[in-house]
Amino acid sequence: NSNDLETTKGAVGTLHNLSHHRQGLLAIFKSGGIPALVKLLSSPVESVLFYAITTLHNLLLHQEGSKMAVRIAGGLQKMVVLLQRNNVKFLAIVTDCLQILAYGNQESKLIILASQGPLELVRIMRSYDYEKLLWTTSRVLKVLSVCSSNKPAIVDAGGMQALSMHLGHPS
Repeated sequence: NSNDLETTKGAVGTLHNLSHHRQGLLAIFKSGGIPALVKLLSSPVESVLFYAITTLHNLLLHQEGSKMAVRIAGGLQKMVVLLQRNNVKFLAIVTDCLQILAYGNQESKLIILASQGPLELVRIMRSYDYEKLLWTTSRVLKVLSVCSSNKPAIVDAGGMQALSMHLGHPS
């Protein structure tokens, strides 16, 4: 129903705007907004996806307790699926979310592995030249590479070759 879609667009846009302020982040978190935002990561609508991922990104960066809530809501699996998209700015936000969630959390690293994350991340390193995306993607790979289960998956996916392509990069 197109009315539902317009309502969803309006609601997620409002949450996105609220997520730029501390009180807004807290309100989204306390009202159970994270599971709803994670569910929206399956939306076929670009604008809904963008608002949902940027709002989750703001929560992960600035709201205590958000990482656990995103993990519990199944956010990692949905974010790995989003790595198949081709908007470089969108992918940079998704990869930064994955890095935040995986850093210091072994369970998250294993969920990313089980969802074929290393394969998608290496493909991104091979396929794009958008600097911010390469930076955020290489940070996720760095975090995953300390995990004994992810390390061989990164190597098997061609990670060494993909990373070496960028070693001569001026940045």
